[in-house]
Amino acid sequence: MNKPTGGRTRKEDYTTSVMRVPDPVKPKVIELIEKFHQTRQPDKPVTSNSQYWQIPASLIPELLELGGDEPSFETSCGIEKQYVRWWKTEGKIKWEKEWRENLERFNALADRVNECLRQVDNTWTLAFLEDASEAIQKLCEYRLIYLDQPATAATPLEAVQWVLGSHLVGADDLKWKIVDAFWEKQWGILKALEVGIYPPINRREYWLENYAEQLGKPNVNYWQWRQNPESREIANELTQLLQLPEPSEDTRRVLECLAEGKDPFYDPKPREGQMFIGFDVFLTKGALGDCKPDLKQRYREAFRKWHQTVLAQLGQDTLEGIYRVCYGCDWILIESIFAPPFVGAWWDVLQVSPSATLEEVKSAYRAAAKIWHTDVNSSPIAKARITALNKAYEEAKASFTSYKYRV
Repeated sequence: MNKPTGGRTRKEDYTTSVMRVPDPVKPKVIELIEKFHQTRQPDKPVTSNSQYWQIPASLIPELLELGGDEPSFETSCGIEKQYVRWWKTEGKIKWEKEWRENLERFNALADRVNECLRQVDNTWTLAFLEDASEAIQKLCEYRLIYLDQPATAATPLEAVQWVLGSHLVGADDLKWKIVDAFWEKQWGILKALEVGIYPPINRREYWLENYAEQLGKPNVNYWQWRQNPESREIANELTQLLQLPEPSEDTRRVLECLAEGKDPFYDPKPREGQMFIGFDVFLTKGALGDCKPDLKQRYREAFRKWHQTVLAQLGQDTLEGIYRVCYGCDWILIESIFAPPFVGAWWDVLQVSPSATLEEVKSAYRAAAKIWHTDVNSSPIAKARITALNKAYEEAKASFTSYKYRV
Protein backbone atom coordinates (compact mmCIF):
# COMPACT_ATOMS: atom_id res chain seq x y z
CA MET A 1 0.00 0.00 0.00
CA ASN A 2 1.23 3.44 -0.84
CA LYS A 3 2.10 5.69 2.09
CA PRO A 4 -0.69 8.23 2.71
CA THR A 5 0.17 11.84 1.97
CA GLY A 6 -1.42 15.08 3.11
CA GLY A 7 -2.71 15.87 -0.37
CA ARG A 8 -5.41 13.19 -0.26
CA THR A 9 -8.70 13.84 1.46
CA ARG A 10 -10.82 10.70 0.86
CA LYS A 11 -10.38 7.44 2.73
CA GLU A 12 -11.04 5.63 -0.53
CA ASP A 13 -7.75 7.03 -1.82
CA TYR A 14 -5.91 5.12 0.87
CA THR A 15 -7.86 1.86 0.85
CA THR A 16 -7.63 0.90 -2.82
CA SER A 17 -4.98 -1.73 -2.08
CA VAL A 18 -5.93 -2.72 1.48
CA MET A 19 -7.46 -5.99 0.28
CA ARG A 20 -3.98 -7.20 -0.68
CA VAL A 21 -2.78 -6.79 2.94
CA PRO A 22 -2.63 -10.10 4.93
CA ASP A 23 -5.65 -10.63 7.21
CA PRO A 24 -3.77 -10.54 10.58
CA VAL A 25 -2.59 -6.96 10.01
CA LYS A 26 -5.54 -5.64 7.99
CA PRO A 27 -7.42 -4.17 11.03
CA LYS A 28 -4.28 -2.32 12.13
CA VAL A 29 -3.81 -0.87 8.66
CA ILE A 30 -7.42 0.31 8.51
CA GLU A 31 -7.04 1.86 11.98
CA LEU A 32 -3.96 3.82 10.86
CA ILE A 33 -5.78 5.03 7.74
CA GLU A 34 -8.72 6.18 9.84
CA LYS A 35 -6.45 8.03 12.27
CA PHE A 36 -4.54 9.72 9.44
CA HIS A 37 -7.74 10.74 7.70
CA GLN A 38 -9.13 12.29 10.89
CA THR A 39 -6.06 14.52 11.30
CA ARG A 40 -6.11 15.72 7.68
CA GLN A 41 -9.72 16.83 7.28
CA PRO A 42 -9.48 19.94 5.04
CA ASP A 43 -12.52 21.61 6.64
CA LYS A 44 -11.33 21.18 10.23
CA PRO A 45 -8.34 22.75 12.05
CA VAL A 46 -5.37 20.43 12.45
CA THR A 47 -5.20 20.32 16.24
CA SER A 48 -4.61 16.67 17.03
CA ASN A 49 -0.81 16.70 16.76
CA SER A 50 -0.31 19.19 19.58
CA GLN A 51 -2.38 21.48 21.74
CA TYR A 52 -0.27 24.35 20.37
CA TRP A 53 -0.59 23.36 16.70
CA GLN A 54 -3.04 26.23 16.14
CA ILE A 55 -4.22 29.08 18.38
CA PRO A 56 -7.99 29.49 18.91
CA ALA A 57 -9.15 32.87 17.67
CA SER A 58 -10.99 33.56 20.94
CA LEU A 59 -7.64 33.96 22.74
CA ILE A 60 -6.47 36.76 20.46
CA PRO A 61 -8.76 39.54 21.83
CA GLU A 62 -7.58 38.76 25.37
CA LEU A 63 -3.98 39.02 24.22
CA LEU A 64 -4.69 42.43 22.67
CA GLU A 65 -6.50 43.73 25.75
CA LEU A 66 -3.68 43.01 28.19
CA GLY A 67 -2.36 46.56 27.97
CA GLY A 68 -2.32 48.89 30.94
CA ASP A 69 -0.60 52.18 31.46
CA GLU A 70 2.63 51.35 33.24
CA PRO A 71 4.32 54.27 35.02
CA SER A 72 6.62 56.38 32.85
CA PHE A 73 9.20 58.49 34.68
CA GLU A 74 9.80 61.83 32.97
CA THR A 75 13.31 63.26 33.27
CA SER A 76 12.66 66.95 32.73
CA CYS A 77 11.61 69.86 34.98
CA GLY A 78 11.79 67.76 38.12
CA ILE A 79 8.57 65.91 37.27
CA GLU A 80 10.26 62.56 38.00
CA LYS A 81 10.08 63.32 41.75
CA GLN A 82 6.29 63.49 41.57
CA TYR A 83 6.19 60.12 39.79
CA VAL A 84 8.48 58.56 42.37
CA ARG A 85 6.25 59.84 45.17
CA TRP A 86 3.15 58.58 43.35
CA TRP A 87 4.79 55.20 42.73
CA LYS A 88 5.55 54.71 46.43
CA THR A 89 1.89 55.23 47.35
CA GLU A 90 -1.05 54.48 45.05
CA GLY A 91 1.05 53.52 42.02
CA LYS A 92 2.50 50.41 43.62
CA ILE A 93 -0.95 49.34 44.84
CA LYS A 94 -2.33 49.72 41.32
CA TRP A 95 0.58 47.68 39.97
CA GLU A 96 -0.16 44.83 42.38
CA LYS A 97 -3.88 44.83 41.58
CA GLU A 98 -3.90 45.39 37.83
CA TRP A 99 -0.56 45.46 36.05
CA ARG A 100 1.00 42.43 37.73
CA GLU A 101 -2.10 40.36 36.97
CA ASN A 102 -2.03 41.57 33.37
CA LEU A 103 1.63 40.69 33.09
CA GLU A 104 1.10 37.16 34.43
CA ARG A 105 -1.79 36.55 32.04
CA PHE A 106 0.23 38.00 29.16
CA ASN A 107 3.19 35.71 29.94
CA ALA A 108 0.88 32.69 30.01
CA LEU A 109 -0.66 33.59 26.64
CA ALA A 110 2.74 34.50 25.17
CA ASP A 111 4.09 31.06 26.09
CA ARG A 112 1.25 29.44 24.20
CA VAL A 113 1.68 31.71 21.18
CA ASN A 114 5.44 31.12 21.12
CA GLU A 115 5.00 27.34 21.28
CA CYS A 116 2.72 27.64 18.28
CA LEU A 117 5.01 29.98 16.33
CA ARG A 118 7.99 27.75 17.05
CA GLN A 119 6.64 25.13 14.66
CA VAL A 120 7.14 27.46 11.72
CA ASP A 121 9.42 30.30 12.83
CA ASN A 122 12.07 29.85 15.50
CA THR A 123 13.67 33.23 14.82
CA TRP A 124 11.02 35.40 16.50
CA THR A 125 9.21 35.24 19.84
CA LEU A 126 6.53 37.34 21.53
CA ALA A 127 8.20 38.93 24.56
CA PHE A 128 6.63 42.36 25.07
CA LEU A 129 3.07 43.64 25.15
CA GLU A 130 3.71 46.08 22.31
CA ASP A 131 4.69 43.14 20.05
CA ALA A 132 1.27 41.47 20.30
CA SER A 133 0.03 42.89 16.97
CA GLU A 134 3.14 41.66 15.15
CA ALA A 135 2.70 38.22 16.70
CA ILE A 136 -0.90 38.08 15.44
CA GLN A 137 0.24 39.07 11.96
CA LYS A 138 2.78 36.23 12.01
CA LEU A 139 0.17 33.76 13.26
CA CYS A 140 -2.08 34.79 10.36
CA GLU A 141 0.75 34.56 7.84
CA TYR A 142 1.66 31.03 8.99
CA ARG A 143 -2.05 30.04 9.30
CA LEU A 144 -1.62 29.16 12.95
CA ILE A 145 -5.03 30.54 14.02
CA TYR A 146 -8.31 28.64 13.75
CA LEU A 147 -11.82 29.99 14.26
CA ASP A 148 -13.26 28.32 17.35
CA GLN A 149 -16.27 30.71 17.45
CA PRO A 150 -19.42 30.48 15.30
CA ALA A 151 -18.63 32.47 12.17
CA THR A 152 -21.37 33.36 9.75
CA ALA A 153 -19.99 34.34 6.39
CA ALA A 154 -19.88 38.10 5.92
CA THR A 155 -21.50 39.50 2.81
CA PRO A 156 -19.16 40.88 0.14
CA LEU A 157 -20.42 44.39 0.93
CA GLU A 158 -19.61 44.01 4.64
CA ALA A 159 -16.12 42.72 3.86
CA VAL A 160 -15.38 45.61 1.48
CA GLN A 161 -16.72 48.17 3.94
CA TRP A 162 -14.52 46.70 6.66
CA VAL A 163 -11.37 46.85 4.57
CA LEU A 164 -12.18 50.37 3.32
CA GLY A 165 -12.76 51.60 6.86
CA SER A 166 -9.26 53.06 6.68
CA HIS A 167 -8.44 55.70 4.08
CA LEU A 168 -5.37 53.59 3.20
CA VAL A 169 -5.85 50.06 1.89
CA GLY A 170 -2.36 48.77 1.22
CA ALA A 171 -1.11 45.34 2.27
CA ASP A 172 0.18 46.64 5.60
CA ASP A 173 -3.11 48.43 6.29
CA LEU A 174 -5.03 45.21 5.65
CA LYS A 175 -2.91 43.49 8.31
CA TRP A 176 -3.89 46.13 10.83
CA LYS A 177 -7.54 45.81 9.81
CA ILE A 178 -7.31 42.08 10.57
CA VAL A 179 -5.95 42.94 14.03
CA ASP A 180 -8.92 45.30 14.48
CA ALA A 181 -11.27 42.49 13.49
CA PHE A 182 -9.82 40.29 16.23
CA TRP A 183 -10.12 43.13 18.72
CA GLU A 184 -13.82 43.59 17.93
CA LYS A 185 -14.41 39.82 17.63
CA GLN A 186 -15.70 40.08 14.06
CA TRP A 187 -15.53 36.35 13.30
CA GLY A 188 -17.56 36.69 10.10
CA ILE A 189 -15.18 39.33 8.74
CA LEU A 190 -12.18 37.14 9.62
CA LYS A 191 -13.74 34.23 7.77
CA ALA A 192 -14.44 36.47 4.76
CA LEU A 193 -10.77 37.52 4.82
CA GLU A 194 -9.84 33.80 4.92
CA VAL A 195 -8.28 34.02 8.38
CA GLY A 196 -8.40 30.87 10.49
CA ILE A 197 -10.01 28.59 7.92
CA TYR A 198 -6.91 26.78 6.58
CA PRO A 199 -4.52 24.28 8.19
CA PRO A 200 -1.02 25.57 9.04
CA ILE A 201 1.49 26.03 6.26
CA ASN A 202 4.27 23.54 5.60
CA ARG A 203 7.27 24.95 7.44
CA ARG A 204 9.94 23.49 5.17
CA GLU A 205 8.26 24.53 1.92
CA TYR A 206 7.62 28.03 3.27
CA TRP A 207 11.22 28.70 4.30
CA LEU A 208 12.78 27.08 1.24
CA GLU A 209 10.71 29.34 -1.00
CA ASN A 210 11.30 32.39 1.21
CA TYR A 211 15.08 31.94 1.30
CA ALA A 212 15.36 31.08 -2.39
CA GLU A 213 13.62 34.38 -3.25
CA GLN A 214 16.04 36.40 -1.12
CA LEU A 215 19.24 34.68 -2.23
CA GLY A 216 21.53 37.09 -4.06
CA LYS A 217 19.47 40.16 -3.13
CA PRO A 218 20.91 43.32 -1.47
CA ASN A 219 20.48 44.09 2.23
CA VAL A 220 20.18 40.45 3.34
CA ASN A 221 21.93 39.31 6.53
CA TYR A 222 22.34 35.58 5.93
CA TRP A 223 23.56 34.92 9.46
CA GLN A 224 20.04 35.59 10.71
CA TRP A 225 19.03 32.42 8.83
CA ARG A 226 21.35 30.08 10.73
CA GLN A 227 18.70 29.23 13.33
CA ASN A 228 16.55 27.65 10.62
CA PRO A 229 17.89 24.32 9.29
CA GLU A 230 16.15 24.96 5.95
CA SER A 231 18.79 27.60 5.15
CA ARG A 232 21.32 24.78 4.64
CA GLU A 233 19.23 23.24 1.85
CA ILE A 234 19.17 26.22 -0.53
CA ALA A 235 22.63 26.09 -2.11
CA ASN A 236 26.01 24.61 -1.28
CA GLU A 237 27.58 28.08 -1.44
CA LEU A 238 25.16 29.40 1.19
CA THR A 239 25.90 26.42 3.43
CA GLN A 240 29.62 27.16 3.20
CA LEU A 241 29.00 30.82 4.00
CA LEU A 242 26.90 30.03 7.09
CA GLN A 243 29.66 27.78 8.42
CA LEU A 244 31.91 30.84 8.74
CA PRO A 245 31.87 32.97 11.90
CA GLU A 246 29.52 35.94 11.67
CA PRO A 247 31.53 38.95 10.41
CA SER A 248 31.63 42.35 12.05
CA GLU A 249 28.85 44.84 11.41
CA ASP A 250 31.19 46.93 9.21
CA THR A 251 31.95 43.89 7.03
CA ARG A 252 28.29 42.91 6.74
CA ARG A 253 27.45 46.47 5.71
CA VAL A 254 29.70 46.05 2.67
CA LEU A 255 28.63 42.49 1.89
CA GLU A 256 24.95 43.46 1.86
CA CYS A 257 25.67 46.12 -0.79
CA LEU A 258 27.44 43.81 -3.25
CA ALA A 259 24.25 42.54 -4.91
CA GLU A 260 23.72 46.02 -6.39
CA GLY A 261 26.47 45.06 -8.85
CA LYS A 262 28.66 48.15 -8.39
CA ASP A 263 31.43 49.41 -6.14
CA PRO A 264 29.63 50.35 -2.90
CA PHE A 265 32.24 53.06 -2.19
CA TYR A 266 32.12 54.78 -5.59
CA ASP A 267 31.11 58.44 -5.50
CA PRO A 268 31.19 60.02 -9.00
CA LYS A 269 32.51 63.55 -9.28
CA PRO A 270 31.98 66.16 -12.02
CA ARG A 271 34.69 66.17 -14.65
CA GLU A 272 37.04 69.08 -15.03
CA GLY A 273 35.12 72.11 -16.30
CA GLN A 274 31.73 70.64 -15.35
CA MET A 275 29.54 71.67 -12.44
CA PHE A 276 27.22 68.68 -12.36
CA ILE A 277 27.28 65.00 -13.22
CA GLY A 278 24.74 63.43 -15.54
CA PHE A 279 21.87 61.34 -14.19
CA ASP A 280 23.23 58.16 -15.76
CA VAL A 281 26.55 58.75 -13.99
CA PHE A 282 24.75 59.57 -10.74
CA LEU A 283 23.12 56.12 -10.84
CA THR A 284 26.57 54.54 -10.56
CA LYS A 285 27.02 55.92 -7.04
CA GLY A 286 27.48 53.12 -4.52
CA ALA A 287 25.35 52.58 -1.43
CA LEU A 288 28.26 53.79 0.75
CA GLY A 289 29.37 56.52 -1.62
CA ASP A 290 28.06 59.33 0.59
CA CYS A 291 29.90 58.13 3.70
CA LYS A 292 32.67 60.24 5.18
CA PRO A 293 36.20 59.27 4.10
CA ASP A 294 37.12 57.96 7.56
CA LEU A 295 34.03 55.76 7.61
CA LYS A 296 34.67 54.51 4.08
CA GLN A 297 38.19 53.57 5.08
CA ARG A 298 36.94 51.71 8.15
CA TYR A 299 34.38 49.74 6.11
CA ARG A 300 36.92 48.95 3.39
CA GLU A 301 39.55 47.72 5.84
CA ALA A 302 37.04 45.54 7.71
CA PHE A 303 35.88 43.99 4.42
CA ARG A 304 39.48 43.53 3.23
CA LYS A 305 40.45 41.62 6.40
CA TRP A 306 37.38 39.38 6.15
CA HIS A 307 37.98 38.72 2.45
CA GLN A 308 41.63 37.80 2.98
CA THR A 309 40.82 35.52 5.93
CA VAL A 310 38.09 33.65 4.05
CA LEU A 311 40.21 33.47 0.90
CA ALA A 312 43.02 31.78 2.83
CA GLN A 313 40.54 29.40 4.48
CA LEU A 314 38.35 28.38 1.52
CA GLY A 315 40.36 29.21 -1.59
CA GLN A 316 39.44 31.46 -4.52
CA ASP A 317 37.14 29.00 -6.32
CA THR A 318 34.90 28.50 -3.28
CA LEU A 319 34.88 32.17 -2.31
CA GLU A 320 34.14 33.19 -5.89
CA GLY A 321 31.12 30.88 -5.85
CA ILE A 322 29.90 32.41 -2.57
CA TYR A 323 30.15 35.92 -4.02
CA ARG A 324 28.34 34.85 -7.18
CA VAL A 325 25.46 32.87 -5.60
CA CYS A 326 24.93 34.64 -2.27
CA TYR A 327 25.84 38.21 -3.19
CA GLY A 328 25.11 38.29 -6.91
CA CYS A 329 28.51 39.74 -7.89
CA ASP A 330 31.56 38.53 -9.76
CA TRP A 331 35.24 38.43 -8.81
CA ILE A 332 35.99 41.45 -11.01
CA LEU A 333 33.80 43.65 -8.80
CA ILE A 334 35.59 42.42 -5.66
CA GLU A 335 38.98 43.25 -7.18
CA SER A 336 37.78 46.70 -8.22
CA ILE A 337 36.66 47.43 -4.63
CA PHE A 338 40.15 46.75 -3.31
CA ALA A 339 41.88 48.50 -6.21
CA PRO A 340 42.74 52.19 -5.69
CA PRO A 341 40.69 54.61 -7.82
CA PHE A 342 42.33 56.40 -10.74
CA VAL A 343 41.17 59.86 -9.68
CA GLY A 344 40.17 61.63 -6.50
CA ALA A 345 41.80 63.11 -3.43
CA TRP A 346 45.16 61.62 -2.51
CA TRP A 347 43.65 59.84 0.51
CA ASP A 348 41.02 58.22 -1.73
CA VAL A 349 43.62 56.97 -4.20
CA LEU A 350 45.91 55.72 -1.43
CA GLN A 351 42.88 54.43 0.48
CA VAL A 352 43.79 56.01 3.80
CA SER A 353 42.05 58.40 6.13
CA PRO A 354 42.40 62.14 5.38
CA SER A 355 43.90 62.46 8.88
CA ALA A 356 46.46 59.68 8.31
CA THR A 357 50.04 60.27 9.45
CA LEU A 358 52.95 60.43 7.03
CA GLU A 359 54.08 56.97 8.12
CA GLU A 360 50.61 55.55 7.41
CA VAL A 361 50.67 57.19 3.97
CA LYS A 362 54.08 55.69 3.19
CA SER A 363 52.97 52.26 4.37
CA ALA A 364 49.80 52.39 2.23
CA TYR A 365 51.75 53.53 -0.84
CA ARG A 366 54.33 50.75 -0.51
CA ALA A 367 51.65 48.09 -0.02
CA ALA A 368 49.73 49.26 -3.10
CA ALA A 369 52.88 49.62 -5.20
CA LYS A 370 53.83 46.00 -4.47
CA ILE A 371 50.51 44.91 -5.97
CA TRP A 372 50.21 47.24 -8.95
CA HIS A 373 53.80 47.78 -10.08
CA THR A 374 54.15 46.73 -13.70
CA ASP A 375 57.08 44.45 -12.82
CA VAL A 376 54.76 42.17 -10.81
CA ASN A 377 51.33 42.90 -12.30
CA SER A 378 50.56 42.22 -15.96
CA SER A 379 47.04 43.67 -15.80
CA PRO A 380 46.31 46.15 -18.61
CA ILE A 381 45.29 48.76 -16.01
CA ALA A 382 48.37 48.26 -13.80
CA LYS A 383 50.30 51.09 -15.46
CA ALA A 384 47.44 53.57 -15.03
CA ARG A 385 47.00 52.59 -11.39
CA ILE A 386 50.67 52.89 -10.48
CA THR A 387 50.71 56.29 -12.18
CA ALA A 388 47.71 57.38 -10.09
CA LEU A 389 49.41 56.04 -6.95
CA ASN A 390 52.62 57.95 -7.64
CA LYS A 391 50.69 61.18 -8.25
CA ALA A 392 48.66 60.75 -5.06
CA TYR A 393 51.79 59.99 -3.03
CA GLU A 394 53.49 63.17 -4.28
CA GLU A 395 50.40 65.20 -3.39
CA ALA A 396 50.33 63.66 0.08
CA LYS A 397 53.99 64.48 0.74
CA ALA A 398 53.46 68.02 -0.53
CA SER A 399 50.50 68.50 1.83
CA PHE A 400 52.57 67.41 4.82
CA THR A 401 55.43 69.73 3.77
CA SER A 402 53.17 72.75 3.29
CA TYR A 403 51.53 72.11 6.65
CA LYS A 404 54.86 71.86 8.45
CA TYR A 405 56.15 75.26 7.21
CA ARG A 406 52.80 77.02 7.13
CA VAL A 407 52.76 80.27 9.12
